[in-house]
Amino acid sequence: MVEVDHGDLLTVRLSVRMDPALDDRRVTFVLGFARHGSPYSAYVHRDALLLPSSTDCVIEVTLDAVCLGSGKWYVNIGIGQAALYERRDLKYFTIDAGWHHLLATRIELNVRSISAFDASGCFAVLPARVDVGSPDRDQLEERLDPSDRTQAVR
Repeated sequence: MVEVDHGDLLTVRLSVRMDPALDDRRVTFVLGFARHGSPYSAYVHRDALLLPSSTDCVIEVTLDAVCLGSGKWYVNIGIGQAALYERRDLKYFTIDAGWHHLLATRIELNVRSISAFDASGCFAVLPARVDVGSPDRDQLEERLDPSDRTQAVR
């Protein structure tokens, strides 16, 4: 099992060997994170990842910060035909020939808690930039309803 602290950098490295008969080197790539017993998942997805013309390559996915809630997660990896999710006839993954490879066994990832917040049962913390500043008086007046303006700019 791999362990990482909530908020830490995580790199997933995948060694890939391609069948020389693979004509289209553009593939759908999916790296999934799931919890046992939960219907929710988090994904890294690329619809047309270009693989090199060689028979071997390494795919690296780096998460600048693991923003999953603490606890045990399962990592799944899939590689399929390019634009796989754009098809109208998408079938369940175990019977869809459009998938070139799906990792048969799930890798366990334990996200260690760093605070009561990520241990509170949250599913995922969304990475975002949050800015705080003093609003310009004119900008504040434009954003407020006319009935609120007199109180806000006193």
